Amino acid sequence: MRVAIITYGTRGDVQPYVVLGHALAARGHAVRVAVCQNLVGMVDAAGLGSVPIPFDTQEFMSSPEGRTFLSTGKMTRFLKEAVRRETGCRDAIGEAFIETCDDADVIISNALTITRARSLGDANGVPVLPVYTVPIEPTGEFACPYLIRSTAAPTRALRRGSHVAFETVYWQGSRANDAAFRRQLGLPGRHGNALRALRRDRVPVHHLVTRELLPEPTDWPSYLHNVGAVDVPASLREAWGETHTDPALAAWLDAGEPPVFFGYGSMPVLDPAAALAMISEVARRLGVRALVGAGWSDLANATTDDVYVATTFDHDEVLPRCAAAVHHGGAGTTQTVIRAGIPAVVAHVFADQPMWGMLVARQGLGTHTAYQSLTTERLVSLLQPLLAPDVRRRTAAAADRMADENAVGSVVSLVERAVPPGSN
Repeated sequence: MRVAIITYGTRGDVQPYVVLGHALAARGHAVRVAVCQNLVGMVDAAGLGSVPIPFDTQEFMSSPEGRTFLSTGKMTRFLKEAVRRETGCRDAIGEAFIETCDDADVIISNALTITRARSLGDANGVPVLPVYTVPIEPTGEFACPYLIRSTAAPTRALRRGSHVAFETVYWQGSRANDAAFRRQLGLPGRHGNALRALRRDRVPVHHLVTRELLPEPTDWPSYLHNVGAVDVPASLREAWGETHTDPALAAWLDAGEPPVFFGYGSMPVLDPAAALAMISEVARRLGVRALVGAGWSDLANATTDDVYVATTFDHDEVLPRCAAAVHHGGAGTTQTVIRAGIPAVVAHVFADQPMWGMLVARQGLGTHTAYQSLTTERLVSLLQPLLAPDVRRRTAAAADRMADENAVGSVVSLVERAVPPGSN
C-alpha cells in the first residue's frame, strides 16, 4: 500500500506522524510524508520519503513577529500572521501536497492540513483518514482553547458553542487558500467547511490522546476515538541521535537528587537571562536542582552544580529521573511527562496549551498557569505541593496505565482497513 501523510507545524505536530509512518513502513507499506522544510531531516532519518513544504516553522516562531505573538498569547493575531505568510507561498505548498499524495492509496492528515486533504481525496479518489494530536471535535465538557482562554467556561452550551464558533473563524480565514488549492487540482469551487463535512459523513477520527488525560467525552459520537499518546521507539530515537544521554548530563544526574525539569519546546523565550535567573532562584528556594531543556530558545549554557542547560536529550530516558516538570503544555510534551510518571506545572502560552493544563489539573497530575503570569513566587507555590510523595505515586500509577495504550497499532489497523487487500 502507498500511504501519504501530510503534516504541518512544529516538531510536536510532526513527530507522531513520523512514528506512524515508521510503523507502517515496517509492515511493508511505502510511506511518503509532506513536512515543513526545517523538519525534513527527521523524516529522512526515519527512512521515509519526504517532500519539503516551503515553510520554516522554527524561523517563523523565532522571528520578532512570532515571538511577539507568542509572548502575548493572542491566538487570533498569531493565526492571522501564519495565514498571511502561508498565502505568500500557497501554490508551492499545494504542489508539495500534490506530490506527496501522487499515486497514494490512502491519505493521513493532521488537523492543520485536513482541508487540503479532503480536496486531495476528492481529486485522487482515495480515502482520507483524519488523525489529530489535539481533540478539536465539539464537546460540552471543555471550551475550545483556541477561542476561550479558560477552557472551563461556565455552561455546557457555551463550551460546545465555542468549538463551533472557532471552526467558523478558522474556515473563514482559510477558505481563500482552499479555493486556490482546488483550482490547482482542477476541482470546482469550494467544498465547504471540512471539519463539519467530516462529521456529516461520520468519518472516523483518531485522536493521539491518552485516556489518562481525556477519556472520550460522553457527548462525542461513536466514530470519534482517543487511542492514546504516541510513544517513540528506541530505533527512531537512535536514528535521530537522541538515544544516548550526553556523558556530562548523565554525570550531573548521578551527582545529586532528581531535578525538576524546565522545558520550553518550540516556544521561544523572549528574555533567556531572566528565565534562567528565575529558574535558579526557584530551585534555590525549593532546595532542588533544575534541568533546563532549551528547545528552540536561545538559552546560554549556564550549567552549574544546581542548574544544567541541555539542548537535546532522550526525554523517555531522562524525564523518569526527574522529580517534576515545568513546561509549556504542548500535546507531545504533556503526554511524555505523564508517561514518565512525574507531576507537572503547565505554564501555557497559547493555542491548545491551556486545555492540556486544565486536563492535567483535572486528573490530579499537576497544575497550570499562564506563562505570562509566572513569577518566582508563583512558581515556587505551584511546584512545592507537587514534590510530595503522594502526588508522585498518583502520576506513577497513571504512567503504568498509559503503558497499556497502543495508539500506533490502532492507527495502523485503521489504515489497513481503509484499503482492502488487492485494491491497491
